[in-house]
Amino acid sequence: MRETENIKILHCISQLPGMTGSGIYYRHLVKGLDNLGFKNALLFAEQSGCEVALPPAEKYYPIQFKNEELPFAIPGMSDEMPYESTIYSQMSPDEFAAWRQAFKKRLKEAKEEFQPDVIVSHHVFMMTSIVREVFDGIPVIGISHGTDIRQVRMNPWIHEKYVTSADELDAYFALSPTDAERLHKIFSISMDKITVTGGGFDETIFHPDLEESSNEAFNLIYAGKVSHAKGVYELARAFPKILEQIPQSRLLIVGNATEEQKKRIIQKAGGSNHLEFTPAVRQEDYAKFLQKAHVYILPSYYEGIALSAIEALATRTRVVISENENLSWLLGDIVNDSGVIDYIKLPRLENVDTPVGEDIPGFVQRIADAVVAHYHKIEADPNGKQRSAWSLQVTNEVADHSWSGIIDEIALMIKKLI
Repeated sequence: MRETENIKILHCISQLPGMTGSGIYYRHLVKGLDNLGFKNALLFAEQSGCEVALPPAEKYYPIQFKNEELPFAIPGMSDEMPYESTIYSQMSPDEFAAWRQAFKKRLKEAKEEFQPDVIVSHHVFMMTSIVREVFDGIPVIGISHGTDIRQVRMNPWIHEKYVTSADELDAYFALSPTDAERLHKIFSISMDKITVTGGGFDETIFHPDLEESSNEAFNLIYAGKVSHAKGVYELARAFPKILEQIPQSRLLIVGNATEEQKKRIIQKAGGSNHLEFTPAVRQEDYAKFLQKAHVYILPSYYEGIALSAIEALATRTRVVISENENLSWLLGDIVNDSGVIDYIKLPRLENVDTPVGEDIPGFVQRIADAVVAHYHKIEADPNGKQRSAWSLQVTNEVADHSWSGIIDEIALMIKKLI
């Protein structure tokens, strides 16, 4: 195997390199491989008003949106993003053509100038298909984040027309066995090429603050995109039910909500003044919010690995989350059976992430019941409020999901391929 300092990697993502789970994954992977001595170049999307701090690299190849060449916002792997975005399924033929041309041009520039030994491409979707075409004969690793699978399931016509070479990569990483099986079925990829890694958290940022607060409030937190698919409006409907039993509850929603979205959430929450909003913040600041919270709530209708839940557990914040096979598999029985996390049954779904209307009231009630149950667990345990009271076994299991292990596994694959 070659020495790491002689290996050049081009990292590609068709979105902002931040502000979403895949963007954060991208940045952590670059930083981790840089620490191991690899030489990195970054190819990514950007647009005015969405500045993201970039990790150190040898070269940068941004693709600028909302300009003359690409006069529309960045297309997002989710239909609702935490920044201005375009929905793939609503793009015109001219927009698809301009998008493809811009990425192909930049990829060719990176090929000629940086001359990478291997390419790591995020999302097994349109850009990764172009990466394979441009870098014929050079190893390409595809990293699936779940949203790519969702896109091709919702829009098979995009898969058929624009994702034609994504099944020809040298290796793939999936978040869970379920996602690996879906990649295999959708793209006819050999299971031998797919490695399941799960997701990770930054242990230098997400850790408990063992200084207990004297604040008597019961602090709840949601963080993520403010969208229907995330179940945030159902959480708002559940909040008055929680307040009925726990009047000192407070709910903080961390995410870039429009004024109209805030208004709607407040209305669904019964106009409660115990509800607060804050825009998306740096991970360091978000970790401080988690350290003060008692329960993190994510009632999402479709989620990949739900890294945010792992980050919450890393700060010893309890979790209420909708059913998630990926997360349940990753955490394992010790954490799942410990009482620090509850999985709530989803309503029936149409088109991947749209709930059946008649099932929503029951889902809302289950959210409220799970949160209230955590409150009673805390109150019943003399040490329940103390984050230091979490079992060492649970703490160690969560700690196993930090970034370092994932980065080492991807680094090993890179060395094997070249």
